[in-house]
Amino acid sequence: MIIFIYFIFEKYVMVKVVLFDLGDTLEHNDVLREDTIDTLEKIENMENPPKLGLASDFGLPNDWGPEPQEEQIERSKQAYFSMLSDLQIKRFFVPQNVILSTEVGKTKDQDIQRFFQTAVNKIGNTTFNQIIFITENCKHIDSANSLGIKTIFLKLNNNSAVNNGNNTISNLSESINLIEGMINN
Repeated sequence: MIIFIYFIFEKYVMVKVVLFDLGDTLEHNDVLREDTIDTLEKIENMENPPKLGLASDFGLPNDWGPEPQEEQIERSKQAYFSMLSDLQIKRFFVPQNVILSTEVGKTKDQDIQRFFQTAVNKIGNTTFNQIIFITENCKHIDSANSLGIKTIFLKLNNNSAVNNGNNTISNLSESINLIEGMINN
């Protein structure tokens, strides 16, 4: 009986957040992918839109020591949001839904569980299985999946990695139907 209830609960857990990796997912070499803004707008305009967020390995120089200091974190956040302004996508992302490796003290490669637990804590009122993570990094896809996070793999022309999952796209606009399906299932 408990197992049956768990499966019913698991099936109807609502997606609350779509987290994007920034580098090589939404932009490449400081230039937005041509379908980034259109994709973000379509997600915002869904019937019950999820929150939009970013999960980025950003601003964690090796010389900071084991834990970044508050002033280093603030400087990193300011630089990151300045970059989002330059890319003209800052309006889509509230600071509460932006998680930087600077805040975590580790990159996704160093400790993905700590990275995403920090994201869950910062965003608030969410769990791993209520997050969709979109990235071009196959290793991050596998690690996020192991935590129960739903994922969408952006397969790029220059990316030789292979994702064995069904949620593989070749451009961001293809994510819309997948996101709607994950929200409605």
